[in-house]
Amino acid sequence: MRILHYTLGLPPQRSGGLTRYATDLMIAQSARHEIALLYPGGYNIFSRSCKFVKQHAYAQIQVYSLQNPVVVPLLYGISTPEKILRPQSRFSKDTMERFYEAVHPDILHLHTMMGLPMELLAFLHEKGVKIVYSTHDHFGLCPKVNFIDRSGMICTEASGENCAACNNKAPSSAFLRIRNSHLLLSLKNKSWVRKMWK
Repeated sequence: MRILHYTLGLPPQRSGGLTRYATDLMIAQSARHEIALLYPGGYNIFSRSCKFVKQHAYAQIQVYSLQNPVVVPLLYGISTPEKILRPQSRFSKDTMERFYEAVHPDILHLHTMMGLPMELLAFLHEKGVKIVYSTHDHFGLCPKVNFIDRSGMICTEASGENCAACNNKAPSSAFLRIRNSHLLLSLKNKSWVRKMWK
């Protein structure tokens, strides 16, 4: 069986429970199945189109990054949800077809929706790929993924108005693209950078 996982990435660039769980699961599954990972990668300032970039394998896992994904807000929230939700033609049909032929998944296991272009999800669904969704980060329920409202209390009443008020001071898409750039992610775990910020 071929399983494609979609998650935020691998350690050390990404950390936390979602990353650890997905990584442990992929390694365990790779003993019996063909496993591939797709994660939201960096942004190209000269082009908005998405493409798949093959990375070095991790253990027995084929790894691909998605260049120019939808913005990945992490814990920052979303100030302009319409930019993320509106349909966009980020892929050419040929690009998605080549990726599908390279990986040919039977199952797509989504660990998050952050950064995932909906047209890729629709394309894989049309191909008959079974889709499993585990909501580790609760992004589909809370744009800040922590259920903490604007006053610092646990959110007890989800509504469009409350979410809008909670996220109205979220950073811009441009900030989030820079924040999640390859350069900053690669510097994140350098000891001299950590010392500089202390």
